[in-house]
Amino acid sequence: MVARSFADARTILLDMDGTLLDLHYDSYFWNEYLPIRFAQIHGKTPVESTLFVHQLLQQHRGTLNWYCTDFWSGEFDLDIMNLKSEISHLIAYRPETLTFLGRLTKMNKRVILTTNAHPNVIALKNDMTNVLAHVDEVVSSHDLQSPKEDQNFWRNMQSQLKFEPNTTVFIDDSPTVLDAARQYGIATTVHIATPSVKSQPSPSPDHPSINSLMDLIHP
Repeated sequence: MVARSFADARTILLDMDGTLLDLHYDSYFWNEYLPIRFAQIHGKTPVESTLFVHQLLQQHRGTLNWYCTDFWSGEFDLDIMNLKSEISHLIAYRPETLTFLGRLTKMNKRVILTTNAHPNVIALKNDMTNVLAHVDEVVSSHDLQSPKEDQNFWRNMQSQLKFEPNTTVFIDDSPTVLDAARQYGIATTVHIATPSVKSQPSPSPDHPSINSLMDLIHP
């Protein structure tokens, strides 16, 4: 059923982190590397640093600030983009993603990268992967001043890009974001159950879940 909806869709909205790119880079940075570097730079113990960083992050989860590198640079008194660049070698595609993107170029679809990532992060990841070469357009929640979890994001994106929700497929690894897209009226929402190669599959009970983007392509 999902594969048929994908075949019939005119517009494909693709999340970046955890959908096209392996989420391991982001998970490692925020959960492990940032606390380590915060402790080193500010003279804190690893335990103090980890507790402080994780508590502060949790306070802003799901908001635009949570995805904003400029905001976190101010909150942590660090150059977040410089720290992200220190481990940029970990940025990588999810398995079979390039094959999937190659197939999309042969199909008559409108492909839009639809991400909460800050434009600086998009630029860094594009430098490492050339991901933008595989899509027609890019929309960052920072450009629209609302995260994908917010209905304002979807209203503003549709107003700007003029896509038709009833002929659109949206693929993301966040059930919360998929819920918001479905609430807005996106016809088909697809969940990525394996956003990181380091994690076990975690299917969504509310959205069709896949492990590989190639599952959407008819053999």
